[in-house]
Order: sequence, then C-alpha cells, then structure tokens
Amino acid sequence: ERSQDLLKEIKEPPLLLFVQGNLQAADSMAIAMVGTRRATRYGKLNAERFAEHFAMNNIIVVSGLAYGIDTYSHKATIKAGGITYAVIASGIDKLGPAESRANADKIIETGGALISNYFCGISAIPPFFLHRNRIIAGISKATLVVECGYKSGAMNTARNAFDEFREVFAIPGNITSEKSVGTNILIKQNKAALALSPKSILEDLGILSIDKGEQLNISFSDENEKNIFTSLSLEPMHIDEISEKTELDISIILVKLLELEFKGAVKQLPGKFYIQNR
Repeated sequence: ERSQDLLKEIKEPPLLLFVQGNLQAADSMAIAMVGTRRATRYGKLNAERFAEHFAMNNIIVVSGLAYGIDTYSHKATIKAGGITYAVIASGIDKLGPAESRANADKIIETGGALISNYFCGISAIPPFFLHRNRIIAGISKATLVVECGYKSGAMNTARNAFDEFREVFAIPGNITSEKSVGTNILIKQNKAALALSPKSILEDLGILSIDKGEQLNISFSDENEKNIFTSLSLEPMHIDEISEKTELDISIILVKLLELEFKGAVKQLPGKFYIQNR
C-alpha cells in the first residue's frame, strides 16, 4: 500500500498534510527509523547501515529530522541514492536550527519530502512531537527503533506502530547502556521483533533483499590485503589491534586499508578505527 494510504488507516488520521517535495509512487514502501538524539557510536553505525540497505532495496526511509538517529538515517539514505521523508512537528517554514533546514533542503533536492500537519507559521511545542510520531508510524509499513532510552519519543513512535498493528523491529543493545534500555525492553515485552540485520527485516516483510555484502565480490590484490579484511568485522577495530591480529607493520596496513576503502570494502571511523563496509 502507498504510504499515504496507510496513514488513512490509523485511528483519527490527520485531516490534511502539508508537503514540500515529492511523495513517491503507489507501489513504494516506507520504513520508519527512529531513536535517541544522543546516539552512541553503535547507534550511529547501525542507523547508517540499516538505512543504506533499505535505500538499496528502494525502501523510503521515514524519520523526524531530529539530531542523532534521525539525522544519521536521513543522511545515509541520501548517500546511498535513496529517498527519505522527514516528518516535522512545526509548520514547514518553521524549522529550528540551520542544520535542520539544510538537511531538509537536501532531502527535497534528492527526491524526498518534508511532511507536516501544521500550518505555516506554527512553531514546534512538546505536544506536537507526539502528533508527529503518530504520522511517522502511520505512514510506514514498519518501524525500526535503532537506539533509545525507556522514556523517549522513539518509544512513543514504537507504541503508536504497535497499537496500529504495524510491524515493529528493534536493534538489541548493550544491557548496561542507557541508550539501549528502550530497544531491549521492546524486545523483552514482545512489542518488537529482534532486528539482527537489514536483510532479516526485509525478509520478514516479504521483500527479496539485495544484500550489499553479496554484491561486493572483493578481489584482493594480495594475501596481506585479504588477511586485513578478514580480521575486521562490523565491530570497530583500532589499527593497533589490526596490527597485533595480522602481525603486519602499521605502515603496510595503512596502505592496504586505503586500497580496501577505494574498493568499498572497508570504512574508516574517527580515531583510526575500521570496520568492514557491508
């Protein structure tokens, strides 16, 4: 079903929406991605990874244009050549920080849309964010909670999706992290399915997934390059640890990592940490 048609099915749907940009065709599917404004590195990496895979599979990524998980999801979707919708809690002309306006402009430029159910001239106030969350959940076939605390807007969005009998997924997190309390509780209470990978979500939704890892088909230039790649995973690893694990000099590793980055097989993170890019 078209995302706009899905929104009509919720309890008390909005009477009208204001849209800047483009709403997609009738056969399009949307998945909401929500989470904390103060994301950890784990949350950021997962937001980017899942959004990229959804974009590759022609899924519209819906979020709320806030700092943290929302912004990471929007930006990763755009970077992967996908379409994203931003649902906001104010009039379209009343976006707050300049960064939000810049992100909104980029979303529109790349074929996405800015969506609100508030007239121009109306500024955001706390209750409006709850209304915004209903639209994020209502316009989406499924909602993915990436990382959040127990009391958060993301939990409100998840509850809205659950109450409307939409699919809800949550990425499990460290049990000692406050930022993962919400996602872990959703899974424990059976209000969200365990999101182990983007592919698992798409399969649960009945979509044949195009998996980036399967597309890479990396051709290694030598054994050192292969060893460096296989020593990495989706867990960030510092270059010193790579050196210890592979027993290679850091000077050699830096050259090979750069080659792997050019091939799209490895991603560098701040602080000389690296992960496999899959």
